[in-house]
Amino acid sequence: MYVVVVLAAARMISEVQLFVGELRRITLLWDELWLGALSQLYQDVMRRLKQLENEMAKVSSNTMLSPEEAKVIIQKKHMTVLKPVSCIMLWFLNSCEHCA
Repeated sequence: MYVVVVLAAARMISEVQLFVGELRRITLLWDELWLGALSQLYQDVMRRLKQLENEMAKVSSNTMLSPEEAKVIIQKKHMTVLKPVSCIMLWFLNSCEHCA
């Protein structure tokens, strides 16, 4: 029975096999794209966290500021430094929802 189906629809079977192979290739490329994007984002996040640590140390060592003022400044710096990361993560989330 299997041999009869293969002989009768050989062209269709080869096209389906080619189609499945292309889908696998596209999926692999998509995974590589995400891996590259997330790797780049990770490096950016690490750089930004280091920058934020330096800024926090500067503000904390400033004796002219009250603890409340220092806290407000650190919160604003935190928002400023990490806001681009939040935007990129939201973009990733939205693009995942779009593809699903």
